[in-house]
Amino acid sequence: MNKTIYSLLLFLFLTGGVIFLHSCIKDQGIAPQTKATFSLNLVEGFESSAYIPSGWSWNNPDNDAAWQIVTTVAHSGTNCMGFNNCSGDGTIDMTGKRDRCITTAYDFTQATSVSLSFDVAYAVLNFKNVVYSDSLAVYASTDNGTTWNQVYIKGGTSLSNIPAITSGQTCWAPSSPSEWRTDKINLNNLAGHSGVKFAFENISAWGEWIYIDNISISASSGSSGCDSITYAKSIHPIMMSQCAIAGCHVSGGSGPTNFTTYAGVKADADNGKLKLRMIDGNPSMMPLTGKLPDAMISKVQCWLDSGAPNN
Repeated sequence: MNKTIYSLLLFLFLTGGVIFLHSCIKDQGIAPQTKATFSLNLVEGFESSAYIPSGWSWNNPDNDAAWQIVTTVAHSGTNCMGFNNCSGDGTIDMTGKRDRCITTAYDFTQATSVSLSFDVAYAVLNFKNVVYSDSLAVYASTDNGTTWNQVYIKGGTSLSNIPAITSGQTCWAPSSPSEWRTDKINLNNLAGHSGVKFAFENISAWGEWIYIDNISISASSGSSGCDSITYAKSIHPIMMSQCAIAGCHVSGGSGPTNFTTYAGVKADADNGKLKLRMIDGNPSMMPLTGKLPDAMISKVQCWLDSGAPNN
């Protein structure tokens, strides 16, 4: 046996080998090992099959319409996941019915940050001046689906990325990329957990299809890249220079919300209007001068993903 290794082993045996391990290895010129960085990036685009992804499940308690793989509609590729609120099975009023698509379980025990994003397309139905607004909710479970917590819900115009459609059309489907948008949910509270599942729940109002594509699950043990984004240093200056200008988002201005204060900005962050107008451009891009530079939009998105804190 090499004398250096023999001396090291004898030293570890005599000292217990724990307290002095790092210094002993360093003295022998052997670099100490560092903890590996954890990174998980999964994207489900529903392209591999016309059937449900392996390990996923449909929950259809009423045995009526259910989530399904759609092979004729997609934001990218040819397939997506959809729910037919328009015609269902053709006979039963689905108003109030709830159906879920449940993912397989994921292990985030090594993660310090977790996020979920997906592409969504939806249109509100206006039939004979009656508005039918379906909703999409997302749930997370940290015990393999025994209990669930809601982490996202949007419905009606908040979920839609286009103006309402009328009864003169057949069941709606997106026809251009502009009719899709990407929603992202910050889920750092799931870091450190195993047995994590997600559920996408359709809440029907017998309106129109809801389409979902490119579900992305990201988890890592590194920085999210948004740690330096604060309201005071990053968001407030953007609001003051781009939105809270004379005659617009100020007290007495034409803008419906006063963006000179955190409370005003937070209100539109919570109701989704800030993202809809400034990032998604729905129903039109704000500010009126045009889309903000990507660097500004990235800061706003980071702040929203972090829960729009007053930091």
